[in-house]
Amino acid sequence: MMNSDSAFFIGKSHKICQDYSLYKDSLGLSYAMVSDGCSASKDVDFGCRLLSKCAEKNISLMLNDWDSLRFELTSVKDAFLLSDSLNIEQSSLDATLLVAAVKDDKVYLRASGDGAFILRKVNGDFLVINIVYPRGYPCYPSYLLNKDGFDKLLLHFTERFCDDYKYRVNIELYDFSLKDSTLILNETREANAAIDYKWSLSYKDIFDSKQYDLVLVMSDGIHTFFHKNNIISFEYVLSNLLGFKNYRGEFVQRRFQGFLRVCGQEGWDHDDDISFAGIHLGE
Repeated sequence: MMNSDSAFFIGKSHKICQDYSLYKDSLGLSYAMVSDGCSASKDVDFGCRLLSKCAEKNISLMLNDWDSLRFELTSVKDAFLLSDSLNIEQSSLDATLLVAAVKDDKVYLRASGDGAFILRKVNGDFLVINIVYPRGYPCYPSYLLNKDGFDKLLLHFTERFCDDYKYRVNIELYDFSLKDSTLILNETREANAAIDYKWSLSYKDIFDSKQYDLVLVMSDGIHTFFHKNNIISFEYVLSNLLGFKNYRGEFVQRRFQGFLRVCGQEGWDHDDDISFAGIHLGE
């Protein structure tokens, strides 16, 4: 039996949390998603919630029309109608959207913008999929709402592999083993170029759920932990974060709260907001 959970936490540099996460378990389907609003845009704390709730409403589009953009386009259009009715600016929807879903022996991963997916294999090893925009300009589904944004996405797609282009994305894949609370790197590589990227997508792929027992999704705030002005490596953060004791009830909330207590003891903090969600696939 699958169990999902999510949590989100404000970062040290923010006055309002601009991340959001949600999850749901239903008969034959579990999903978890996170959204990270752009700090340069107004009211993104509202926008990331509206986008996430509309994506939740349209989750069947993602599963049934995998190779098109209907999921992103319909979700952001629905979110725009809601934001407009509340007199909230369209730019409030400038937010990432990362979704993990499990249905019919498949794990679906889909991302617009930066963040990370983590899959734990049944043998206990981890596959980490890290989505990074080195120049800090992730793509958002909201770019589909007007011609200017669509032109950005067109350039993002056609020139995504140019080193000097600001919308370039790197997909980093890591295979880790967790031994004695330490992540041991087994292999690192870039994502297969055969993956069919689309304009408003940073990453998408489908995995065999029988090979995994845990799927996690998180925003890029996970990269902003620091101690005395020194950035703490992503790998070291994960080695302290992934020690789940059980997967009952609010297992993501419990694990992250416990992790934050350890951070307080060690003098760690995180600069950016963090959204975190997960699906336990059962025994």
